[in-house]
Amino acid sequence: MTAPETCPSLGIAPGGPPAGHGPGPEGPPRASVWTTGRIVSVVIGAVLALCSLGLLGVGGVAVWADTAQRSGGYVDLGTASYATAGRALASDTIRVHGGWGWLRPLIGQIRIRATATGQAGGVFAGVAPASAASRYLSGVAYTTVTGYNGQGQQVSHPGSGVPRPPGSTPIWAAQASGSRTAAMVWTVGNGDWTVIVMNADGSPGVSVRADVGASLPALGWLATEFLAGGTVLALMALACIIIPVRMATAAPADDPAARS
Repeated sequence: MTAPETCPSLGIAPGGPPAGHGPGPEGPPRASVWTTGRIVSVVIGAVLALCSLGLLGVGGVAVWADTAQRSGGYVDLGTASYATAGRALASDTIRVHGGWGWLRPLIGQIRIRATATGQAGGVFAGVAPASAASRYLSGVAYTTVTGYNGQGQQVSHPGSGVPRPPGSTPIWAAQASGSRTAAMVWTVGNGDWTVIVMNADGSPGVSVRADVGASLPALGWLATEFLAGGTVLALMALACIIIPVRMATAAPADDPAARS
């Protein structure tokens, strides 16, 4: 057999592919359009978006509290019922010291309203320095309430003493009394404090429904600031994300910026 002849006219060599149809030299690889700067910008935008959601959420809650939860100038902080066979209901010690002082302008005034749910005869509510309250209740049967939502622990203190009627005791920083409801308003000050609720005549068997509110004079302003700050951060986040995404998708293969 004779060897297969070449066919110059067709450009076919024996045992090989057609001439001129082999793999040619590869061109330069396409540069990535996602540069380091663009990636960093998107990451920053995502962080700003999260911060924006947080501020907008807090601002929304503040607006809700300032509108739906405000009544008679006070924002409702909770309502619960309490009862004791003793002569008084006392709060756990409220400690306001040092760094808490800056919160006073934000809190404003505290309103504690106690409505008798048991025997008639008047109800009293007052707040006194913790040391003075302890001396007043020494030897008296009373109950300490450690929670303010009706779910807290109540600790009973035995005693057989008979206290002076609370209205005639000069220990109170703020006090109020009424035939069925006592609405005490207290401007919070530094120190250790105890809130006491009693029958107006100091008799045993105290049963009340209590609600706590705060004037929170800066709440509306804080809501506006949080919403404005969240909106600004949202716009910044959009800019940090949209601009690099559009630049990356629109960049041609030979864009010098894509190779930087």
